Amino acid sequence: MGKIGRFDTDTDALTARIDAHAVYGKHNLEEWVFSRLDVRQGQQILELGCGTGKQTLPLARLVGAEGHITAMDIAADALDQLCQQALADELLPRITLITSGLDETENYAGGRQRFDRAVACYSLYYANDPGRVLAAVYRVLKSGGRLFFCGPADGNNAELKAFHHALSGNTIPAGAASFMEAQGQIMTRQLFAKVEVSAFKNRLAFDSPAALFAYWRSYNLYDPQLESAFKAASEEYFCNYNVFKTYKRVVGVLAEK
Repeated sequence: MGKIGRFDTDTDALTARIDAHAVYGKHNLEEWVFSRLDVRQGQQILELGCGTGKQTLPLARLVGAEGHITAMDIAADALDQLCQQALADELLPRITLITSGLDETENYAGGRQRFDRAVACYSLYYANDPGRVLAAVYRVLKSGGRLFFCGPADGNNAELKAFHHALSGNTIPAGAASFMEAQGQIMTRQLFAKVEVSAFKNRLAFDSPAALFAYWRSYNLYDPQLESAFKAASEEYFCNYNVFKTYKRVVGVLAEK
């Protein structure tokens, strides 16, 4: 693993995708994640790949003043944005921010500190050695602690990928989906006795060529050489249809120590 796409650590692109999911999506990913984690007040939570804080800030609210979030990400500008928002929301005392790649997890999540929960949304597969990261998380989880990580499933954004493929003619590799559907689950079962796999599906319904283009522009499918062709194809599509639907298909892996 370890291959990071050009927009995976781009804060502007990440923000654009998050905004698109909020505006055009039907379901809330965070509600699903937090229900699987069973987040409670007073808990200590380790977050791997926190980005701009889409999960961090709600988690900080859920754990209350007695709880704490240790959040890691490799993108310093994303952490700066998260820090500013946490400060504005008066949540910063509940959050420790660490600028680091996931492969350094054991350096920051060691010592005597133990966590009730660990979460990694769309991040674990970017580590060069995800198995080593999982082992580090296992060591620092308390007995009965939970890890939940999620990422793209087979068929994720299949509709958008098909639209793109019709223009580019290039085969789109499985990428992170292969880790989520196979290797990641195997690695987790080698460490944790109790592992459950679940699925989440969120429909994104774009209502204009501009909205569809903006989402594609923030996604790793984006190819600047295809801009004109994508815009033209989008305009043509919306001459015949009112909405373009694509589906975020997600795999979630819950492990309990």
